[in-house]
Parts: sequence; structure tokens; C-alpha cells
Amino acid sequence: MSNTRTRWEKGALLYYEAPHRQRIVDAFGKNVTKQIPNWGAAGYVTATGTLSMPFINTVTEAGAGETTVVPQGDGTLLITADIADYDGANIQMVGSPFKLLAGSPLYCGARIKINDATQTDLLFGLCSEDTALMAVAGAHATDVAYGCYFSKLDGATTGLFTTENNTTETNVAAFTCGTAWTWYEFFAEDATTVKAFVNGVYVGQSTTNLPTTALTLSFNFRAGEVTNVKTCYIDGAYAVQLCPKA
Repeated sequence: MSNTRTRWEKGALLYYEAPHRQRIVDAFGKNVTKQIPNWGAAGYVTATGTLSMPFINTVTEAGAGETTVVPQGDGTLLITADIADYDGANIQMVGSPFKLLAGSPLYCGARIKINDATQTDLLFGLCSEDTALMAVAGAHATDVAYGCYFSKLDGATTGLFTTENNTTETNVAAFTCGTAWTWYEFFAEDATTVKAFVNGVYVGQSTTNLPTTALTLSFNFRAGEVTNVKTCYIDGAYAVQLCPKA
């Protein structure tokens, strides 16, 4: 059960999910920048079952079937990857409003569930704009230029938290992927350290290869085999940053 509480920080009203003070689920104030998608909002889904504005949604169809990205009645988003290796979707919100800056706390988090912890690719975080954040052919791999993100690759359940600047990475062994609902979150107090959390538990931090460019809320999910449909549900997704008061 959600236990939402409020606090004031840097002149902004923050809503957070107790006892996790870093899990900011909304914020209000003149110094607030945020991306908090409402998957069920009117106009988010097209007649063909894909997301429209304010998203850039790139679907990869390696096989003959259809990959779909569909908001559900319970407020979640369902990505269904067809039965083909590399089938899936790359989703980013339009605009890149976030950047690691001194005196500008930044939070990003999402609650995600997949049906296959091994034969899938998964990525979530803040990344530079790119229609293919993970490989669409050849070896399964991430393909990010700049970002702070969680990922796991086909053939393994080991997950990483990564900071990347101009394609140079720093990786933190963050989690073992499963099929239950999981919170993936990170928090930066400034431009020097990014701390990662999985299900509210601190798993490590990065102080090197922190991205120096603008970032946006990003997701990527792909199938890793030619048998069985792969699914990814996204519940809450939040990115919130506070700028210094003038």
C-alpha cells in the first residue's frame, strides 16, 4: 500500500513514498522539472497500438508478428515483444529537460515487471535521445551515448547500473533480475555522485563517467529468443529535478 507523504525542499513541494525519502512521485514549484507519464491519458495510444506524443516510440520487428505498446486499464503500460529475437520497443519522452548539475537534486525511478528474467533485454533510466538504446541485431548489448540507467541483457539475469559519458561507461553490479515487480531508482544530489537503489535498497554509486549532456526518460525492452512472447509492464515512472532558487 502506498504511503505518500510531503516535504519541502529548495522551495518545492515534494511528494514521496515513505519510508523511501528519495522516491519522489511528484513535485510542484517554479524550480521543478519533471517527466511523470500518465499511461492512460487521452492521446497517448494510437489506433495501431503504439504510443504517440509526448513519446518517441520506435518498434523493432525482427519477425513477422507485431510488437505492441499499449496502456492498460489499471494505469500500467504493457510492452509485448513478438516471438523473434530483438523484437521490442524503444521509448523516450519528447524533450531532454534533465542534466546533472551542482545544487540541482535529480531523482529517477520506475516500477517494472517482466515475464522472462533471462531471455530478454531491458533498459530504464535517463538517456540522451536515441531510437535504439539497445542493439537491434548482432550481439545483444546496450548502445547508449550518454545516460544514467539500469540494464540487463539476454542470456543472463545479472543487472547493472551504468553511468555513461560519450560512450564511456562505469558499471555497478546492481541486481539480479527476476519476474516480480521491481523498483529501479537512482538519485543525484549534485553533478559528482549518482546513487542507485533496487526495491528501495542501496546497491552502489558511480562517481565517474557521469553524463554531461541533456537527458530524457527512457525505456527499452526486447525479446532474446525466437520462442515465447515476452512482456514488460511499467507501472509508475518518475523523473524529477529541482533547480536552485534564483
